[in-house]
Amino acid sequence: MTLDEILEATEAELLIPPLLRIVVGSPPLDIVYQHQVEAEMSFLGTRKMREILGDEAPLPDPEVRAFVRGALTEGLATLGSEVII
Repeated sequence: MTLDEILEATEAELLIPPLLRIVVGSPPLDIVYQHQVEAEMSFLGTRKMREILGDEAPLPDPEVRAFVRGALTEGLATLGSEVII
């Protein structure tokens, strides 16, 4: 990203790419991401995701990666962060 793009980016545009890399790039770790704006909160936990997905769909799987991106996007959108992807 250029400096101008960074300055014009929304909070979600800046947060989602590194969060996605952390969540899907660290499968053996239990990652908990919690984002709060005033009384509203968004939560994402990899332990629960692995419990639901089992061994058949590891976190780095492209479909799981797309799901995680969508969950992060939706979570931030509910907090009022505009997402343009």
